[in-house]
Amino acid sequence: MRERRNRLNLSQEQLGRAIKPAMTRASIANIEAGNQRVFFHTAAHLAAVLHFSLKEVLEGQQPIAADPQALANELASKLPSLTSSKARSLASKITPKDEGNKT
Repeated sequence: MRERRNRLNLSQEQLGRAIKPAMTRASIANIEAGNQRVFFHTAAHLAAVLHFSLKEVLEGQQPIAADPQALANELASKLPSLTSSKARSLASKITPKDEGNKT
């Protein structure tokens, strides 16, 4: 993330102001250092501002167990333009599958 931000000639403060809701320079520094967790909607805004896909961000990351319905509710509440059905669809795609229940 730091490399991409630097290539775009953005300061940490500018990047923090460019996303919604805005973040402090310190928060951006902590995210870049791996010291701060990022909500999915924040990652989506960061990806948009820095011109990369969420797939690039998430590759190699450890999945976090999540309830698809709870995730869908959170997505819908944080991203008002997302319909309930789209939120459920997205949540089902990004929620880790139980490897033991493959058929």
